[in-house]
Parts: sequence; C-alpha cells; structure tokens
Amino acid sequence: MSRFHLSSDESVHEAARELCSAAELTKAGEVTNKGINISTYEKRTIENTNLTVFENGGFVAVTGTLIINGKMGGEALESVYDTFTNGGAAAVRDQAFGHYAVIVGKGDQVTVFGDPNGVYEIYYTTQNDWVVSNSLHLCSSTLSEPTVRKHELLVKALEVSEVTDSTIFTDVKRLEGSELLSIDTSEDEISVEPMSRPQAGWEYQDESIETVVEDYSERVMSVFADITAATSDIGIQATGGLDSRSVLAGILQQETNPAILYAVGNSPLTNTKDNDLDVARKYAQEFNLDFRQLDWGGSLPTDRSKWTALFRKYGYRYNTYGATENFYDSLASSAVPELLMSGYAFGTVSNHYYWELTSSMPITLREIVENHFTYVQKFSDDQFGRKDKYIEQLYTDCQTALNRHGLQVNPGEELPLETFVTVIQLLNGRPQSAYVNIANEFSFHLAPYATFELSRPMLDFPPKHRRGERIRVKLLEELYPNVLNIPMFSGTAQAKITEDSELVFPKSPSDRLVDFVSRNLPQPLLSQIRPIYQHLNSGPVGTETYNELKRSYQSRIQDSELTAEDFDLESYTGDIRLPARLVHYVHGIEEVGYGSVVDR
Repeated sequence: MSRFHLSSDESVHEAARELCSAAELTKAGEVTNKGINISTYEKRTIENTNLTVFENGGFVAVTGTLIINGKMGGEALESVYDTFTNGGAAAVRDQAFGHYAVIVGKGDQVTVFGDPNGVYEIYYTTQNDWVVSNSLHLCSSTLSEPTVRKHELLVKALEVSEVTDSTIFTDVKRLEGSELLSIDTSEDEISVEPMSRPQAGWEYQDESIETVVEDYSERVMSVFADITAATSDIGIQATGGLDSRSVLAGILQQETNPAILYAVGNSPLTNTKDNDLDVARKYAQEFNLDFRQLDWGGSLPTDRSKWTALFRKYGYRYNTYGATENFYDSLASSAVPELLMSGYAFGTVSNHYYWELTSSMPITLREIVENHFTYVQKFSDDQFGRKDKYIEQLYTDCQTALNRHGLQVNPGEELPLETFVTVIQLLNGRPQSAYVNIANEFSFHLAPYATFELSRPMLDFPPKHRRGERIRVKLLEELYPNVLNIPMFSGTAQAKITEDSELVFPKSPSDRLVDFVSRNLPQPLLSQIRPIYQHLNSGPVGTETYNELKRSYQSRIQDSELTAEDFDLESYTGDIRLPARLVHYVHGIEEVGYGSVVDR
C-alpha cells in the first residue's frame, strides 16, 4: 500500500480521499462503518492487496513492507490478523519484520502500530476531528489554519534524524516505535499507549568475535530466508561500499539472483558517483545478474511550479534528492522490481569512524550534539543567525530522546567511548527514513539492516571487535565471500582488507592532517576552523550548477517569512542539499497554508 488514512469524521475522511485522488493514487480498499473510516491506496508501480475485511466484521490493513512467516503483501494480511488476535500487537512485531504500519479493527477497537525502530512514518492529529495517516501532508491538510513549529521545521530540513515525536505542526505528532494508537470507536476516543520493543535474544558482551559473527550471521540468514520466500522478484540499489554489499551477500547466500540497480544523476542534489556505478556493473558481471541503470538527471529542479506539482502528488516526500523529477519517474518505471532493497542501516551502527575517536574521549552530550550529530555546523553564524539557539534546543531534544531509550545522561557528564557510540547510534536511529517511505509508495522497499531484527544486535557488538568493520567483513566471509572480490569504495577512496579481516581506507595527506589537528587542538579552536575545512571539502562548489541552485534557494528563502530573518546564503559553500530541503519544506507548508508560527 502506498498510503492510508483513518478517521471518525466523514467530512475529514472525504477531504482526505480528495487529496489522495489529486495525488493520482488508486483506492485499494475501504471500511466505513461503526464510527470508523479507513481508505487504503495501491502502490504506484505494482499491484497489491492491502486491506482485508473478515466475516466477523474485523479488518486488517498493512502499509509499507511487512514480511511475516515468509509472506508479504496481500498474502501476509491473514497471518497478521491471526497473530494479532492470538497475541496482540506485540506478537505481530515479534514475528514480523520490515518498515510498516499495521491497522487492525476488532469490535469497537482499532489499533495502529508500526515497526519497532519507527523507520516507517505514522502521523496523527491531536484535534477533536482526529486523523491517522502515513502522510504528513494529509494530516496537516485536515487542520484549520495549522500552527507551524519553527524549531521542528529546521530539524526536519537540516538534520538526517528526528529525535522526538514532534512535527512541523503543533497539532500533528509522529508515532514512535515504542508507542501504539488505541481507538475506541464507540466513544470516538483516540489514545497513545506505550508499547515495548521486542526483547533482545542475544548477549555479545564477553563473546569472541567468532561467536558474535556466528550468531549474527544466523540471524541475517533467517531474515533473508523469509525475504526470498516472500518473493524472488528482487532488486538491490547497489553502491561501492559495505552496506549494500551486505544486502547482496544475504540474497546470494539464499541462492536467489537479484537485479542490480544504480541511478546516475547530473547535479550535487543526487550525489551519484562513478565508482559506485562501476562497482554495481561489476556485481552484475561477476555474478551473472541483470543490471539496470536508472536516470536521475534531467533539468535542474528550480522551477517552483514543478515543486508545487510534485508536492501535490507526493506530499512532503517530494523533496527527495532535491525534488528531482526523474527520480520519481525512475521509481515508477518497469525497471523497479516487486521488492527493491537498499543498504541503509539503523543509525550509525556500522560506522567504524566513531570507534576510532579515542583521542576525543571522554566527551559530553553537548559536545556530541555540536560536533558529531547536528549538520548546522555547515552554516556559519552569519549564514544561520539563530544557530546557537537552535543547537541549545536540539541538545534538549537529544536529552529527552535518550531518556525515552532508557539512557540517562546528566548535563556535563563525561562519557567514555562505548557510551558515546551508543548515544550517537540511538540519536541517529531514524536517518534515511525519508527514502524508505517514498520508495514504499511505488513498490515494496526494504532496508534489512535498518529493521529491528538486524540493527539492534549491532548496538551490542563488543567494542573490542569493532575496529575496521571486522565483524561485518567476517559476516560477508560467512554469507558469500566472493562479494569481497569486487573493489570497495567510500567516496573516491578504495579500501583494502587485511589478513585480520580489517577494512582499511588509505588516508590522504589532508586526512592525516585532520587527524593530527583533531587530536591536538582544543574544542573551541576546532569549532572555529571547522567551517574552513568544510568549505574545502564541500564538493562541487563554484560550478554553474551549484551556483544556479544556490541562487534559486536564496531567492526562495528571502521570499518566506518562515526563513527570511534566519538565513542568508550569499556566502554559503556547504552541502547544497541542506538549503534544498529547507526551501522545499517551506514551499510545502505555504502550499498547505498556516495560521501562525511558534518557536517550538
């Protein structure tokens, strides 16, 4: 299913249906009785059943991608309903995996919940005429003169991970992975209830690397066995690194031949690389797989009328890759299989970089937020006038988020390396969810290492085994070692694998200089010179393409009361994707309309 909306008010329900019709979505199923109205819509590229009504009046709907007992899509619906009937929502999450929303109706009760990591987006309004949907655009459009939260707008636009349940609008919230919605249709009451995540079934703390790899590889094989049982029509969006390689190894280990897909763009918004394309082709050649090249090029996305058309069709997800129109066309093409897979992983659990910051330890939470989490350091104080205030508010958000995860960090507390890595991983728990959600509007899409089943064990990998991605390299050796014969890249740097299964990226002279400076200069001085370093490493700055995009975004920023007083991009030379996301969210908000603006 691409979208759903659920409400008790018939006029709200009708307005939501009109919005989905304008988005060119095809209705797949509907239930309108007993004070409840739910409509579901087909995915844009493939046919699929997503709502089933049973003889007893109960119903079940699933949006996104959920796999249970080797079943996916319409085939999984009855299993989800039976599992819920016998054990409730917790039983479904214990047996299923993926990125999904589940809606179950039984008698006068309707229950809504998502995947434990909260990667898949579920929103709900808190006004009397409530609505629940996987579309922020739809929820906000049902409000009368919604109030915009400026801080949350900036977080949504400038960070890669959201750490709270707040959204851009005061009366819309995002459902957490630790929550469910319970709706009593007889009383027209909706409530948010806590929901525990599945219990850990692993214990790695004192284990050898061989034991850790053996246990984790069995978990990976079990998940991939269910994936290939659900469908054999699989494609992998491949790059030159370790993440998508781990997906490919898992599928090949199951003796299934996926298609290899890679998209080529023509601007810094799409950020595609020749090395990644070369590796993707080599995968296809080496393992006799079908290679499909997607086109993310075309004209630069600076036409505001096209932004409006894309927003009306895709909602706030229209800003993926800078609202590049060819991106959406490629997902709608016949090249996309029933199940598209990517290598995105939960947080930064796989990033060996953090385990090499021993010289920066101990570290406080404030230093983590300022130096390792937020992206607003790419803006100077002149370019982003409220940066200090923004970081202070973000710091408070991060404290609250960690408390929700059961991790209490006191102000000023100095944290060792192991706690630092746990903190940064938990804070980055929902990155890339934007891609997972928009891709699921077209076909089934799964980032297996971002599911609870494969991401959470990574959080407990022993620190002593983390160096140089040794666990993940050994995982590939266990799953399908031939994938290591293909060159591995991170950006333009080619990696080497040592005899000890350690991944090593040769450091350039500039990298070694950065390491030296990071080890020997105090944090206040590092904060001052960081913008200079980012300017020198910010990619295609100064090209006509970059400058044209920047002029377009600067103009749009100055046109809006939401951003004009806070930003000036005249001297900006950083990642162009940050101002792109900002102006696209602002454009969407103004398309919906709003009544007032508050700071938080």
